[in-house]
Parts: sequence; structure tokens; C-alpha cells
Amino acid sequence: MSSQIARAECLVMPIRQNNEPSVANFENFFRDCGLVIVSVSDDVVALATRIRAHHHLKMPDAIHVAMAIVWQCDGLVAKDWPLTKKDSIMGLKLWSLWD
Repeated sequence: MSSQIARAECLVMPIRQNNEPSVANFENFFRDCGLVIVSVSDDVVALATRIRAHHHLKMPDAIHVAMAIVWQCDGLVAKDWPLTKKDSIMGLKLWSLWD
């Protein structure tokens, strides 16, 4: 499971660097990878706001965590600090991409 927010975050650096082959690779990945792309619901926004307030995350990270909790995922793979420095948030297991 993923979201359009994750897609957008992946595209920022290639677009900033005017790296069109990388933009195309990410677009192809999100189109063809088989992940379910879900929208951000009101429930996710409400939970993300609380997660941001209590865990001092940036809103995109809080939304990713909230989506995983609402969709009852087993865990979340993260590459950004501070998510990579935590073992779990609200019972959701966090794995570092770098481990």
C-alpha cells in the first residue's frame, strides 16, 4: 500500500534536478509495481494530526504512519529521520530502509 503523497515525495528530487529519466522511472514504478495506491481520508488526517503533535513528525511522515495504522498494515518502511530512529509508533512497527 502506498499513497500519492509517497509518489510526490519520490518525484521532488528528480524534478528539482531536471532528471527526466528518473522521473519516468518513478512514474513507471508507481504505475506498474502492483502497490495499492490509497487516498488520504478524513480519519487518516485526524490521526496524522495527533501523531504529528505527539511524535514531532513532519506532516507527510505522520500521514504515512496514520495511513498504515488505519489500513492495519504490519509495519512501515522508512528512509527518513526521525522515523528511522524509532522502533514503533502507536503499535505500528517501523523498519529502516537502511537496515
